[in-house]
Amino acid sequence: MIDVNRQGDVWVVAEQNDGQLHDIGLELLSKGRELAEALGVRLTAVVMGSDVGRHAERLIHHGADRVVAAENALLAHYQTNPYAKVLCRLIEEHKPQVVIYGATPLGRDLAPRVASALRAGLTAD
Repeated sequence: MIDVNRQGDVWVVAEQNDGQLHDIGLELLSKGRELAEALGVRLTAVVMGSDVGRHAERLIHHGADRVVAAENALLAHYQTNPYAKVLCRLIEEHKPQVVIYGATPLGRDLAPRVASALRAGLTAD
């Protein structure tokens, strides 16, 4: 999802399941870093779940400038509507320029829902 009218950060959605980060989010931080540097903005990792703030140091070690952690027991396991609602609120509040999702079942479910709700563009493989 890219909004060329915004000057905000580049975001990478870092997926987790049962409290464990998925490698795809860490891998995407590398590409996100390249894009953030080209745009002259910060790279932010976004992670949702229960007790996910503990992953901040690892996400920063893999290239994020900052981490936004949405923590709630109801987010411990992926559910489309709660995740979409939380991510939409975060995007509306922080106004990132780009949001990068993994080409995973979660990313392919979440990205179009968030893009549609926010009336934003979406490019997918």
